[in-house]
Amino acid sequence: CHAGGGSVENVYIQYDSLGKGTQHYEGDGSINNHCGSFFSFKEPTATANVTNCVIDVSKATINNNASIKAVGSEYVTIKNVFVIGGTQALQSASNATVAVSSVMDFVENTNAQSRYKKFDETFWSMEGGVPVSNAVYAEICDNDVQFTETVDYLVAGTAYRFSVSNDYVMITSNSENVTISGGVATLAGGAENGAEIVFTATSLFDENKKATFTCAVSAIDLTAAVDLTAEGNAFYDITEGKVYFAELGAKIDAEVLYFVNPDYTSATYAEDGAEAKTLIAVAKDKLFKFHCASVTKVISKAEDLHHIRKNYTVYSYGNPGCYDGVITGNYVMINDIDCAGLVLADSGTYWENSRGFGGTFDGRGYTIDNLSVGKNGLFGTLAYATVKNVHFTNIRLKANGLSGEYVGLFANSVYNTVIDNVSMQFVECVSGDSVWNTSGLMFFEKTFDSAFSNLTIDISAVSGVKYLTEARYDSDVPFKSENKSTYENVTVIVADLNQKPAFAYDSSDVAVEYPESGFTFQTANGQA
Repeated sequence: CHAGGGSVENVYIQYDSLGKGTQHYEGDGSINNHCGSFFSFKEPTATANVTNCVIDVSKATINNNASIKAVGSEYVTIKNVFVIGGTQALQSASNATVAVSSVMDFVENTNAQSRYKKFDETFWSMEGGVPVSNAVYAEICDNDVQFTETVDYLVAGTAYRFSVSNDYVMITSNSENVTISGGVATLAGGAENGAEIVFTATSLFDENKKATFTCAVSAIDLTAAVDLTAEGNAFYDITEGKVYFAELGAKIDAEVLYFVNPDYTSATYAEDGAEAKTLIAVAKDKLFKFHCASVTKVISKAEDLHHIRKNYTVYSYGNPGCYDGVITGNYVMINDIDCAGLVLADSGTYWENSRGFGGTFDGRGYTIDNLSVGKNGLFGTLAYATVKNVHFTNIRLKANGLSGEYVGLFANSVYNTVIDNVSMQFVECVSGDSVWNTSGLMFFEKTFDSAFSNLTIDISAVSGVKYLTEARYDSDVPFKSENKSTYENVTVIVADLNQKPAFAYDSSDVAVEYPESGFTFQTANGQA
């Protein structure tokens, strides 16, 4: 936290994750940038020192806002701090003396090696110039070596990044057309079609521990890539580390072997939520050029909806920055989903303790069918979130016949959220007074400072719906005015124009009138 002087020396840190967990979240949903520092996130005094340390994040799951910077570096004396792995942005902001992408890059870096030789040999292992402590060396020197992913073909003029079970290896090949650096092999453009290449990974600690694989050269004309960049995005699921082609899949009529950048170097993906990058999909006898956006999770089947349902506690909503543990990120659908049989919680009352969602859910025009929701709806509580471009059909709201089982399709409450271009078609609702304080269609409790636009709500197949949403404002929620939320181009389809549900009920159970504009009522046959 604070460093009032003192020294940090001979420390080896290997991270599994950075910026995940229960850290404080800012009002925009981002993690406070102090989180993830390895040393002193408050300004230290001028007598603090960090010397001869290795920070390995090469295997870590890294949040966009994570940091490994020694904060207050204008006061700290930093000498020989090595960072291995991480994004270029993470490395550049790390105060590292040397920052490299992999252990092999470190071994091949003459500057790093000359500095490493000055480290304390009683703590650090000097075997092969590998930056590990003696204690770690004792554990890893006996590890086997194997390639965990291999390819049958390498396209001439492209690069291939190796996936090896052991980081502490030297990779070589039998071909003069191959250049290997930092775990990436680059194949010369003039490599002979069909020529065989043998790759060998050898342990830096024991030359008898080896693994090999053989592949052939496929000499494709790199200018002949099928250009699909105008056809829409593919998506890189950072949760699974997998590319989903979505609607591009039908246009890519070959098995993809690996991905590269347009300059035919190893693929790097956009940050989650950033603008899509152009990539090349490499097949045995064809290349495909396409745009690829990175998202937190691709939603392709009913079970994927569990990824927006993690545990956290909400408090003081309505005040930007005064909530913690919000589920942020970007979630996209790539096909229609049938939720028949999906169980969102064993109790059937979903999202206890006001847990919920604060990211972006983009249905991209696809449909969620046969969704049954109970207490607190699909998203729990929506705060600083966006839900857009999705259709819900055959919705069933389930209250389980229990007192206090409030139900709404989306959430219990919604704050500072945008819901746009969404249609809802209900086939079962909580109606009348069958449950104490009966439930709304979209939400059953508070709406605050949110925008609802381009919505279609079809309740023509159900009867007795009490209200669409509820404007209940408890004493601990500031700015008590339903006018803080806006409604634009909302169409409600009813069986009978004379039996419209109430817009909302206030905290005294008095019906709240519909806003003067924004709502249109019509029957299923179009009568307005």
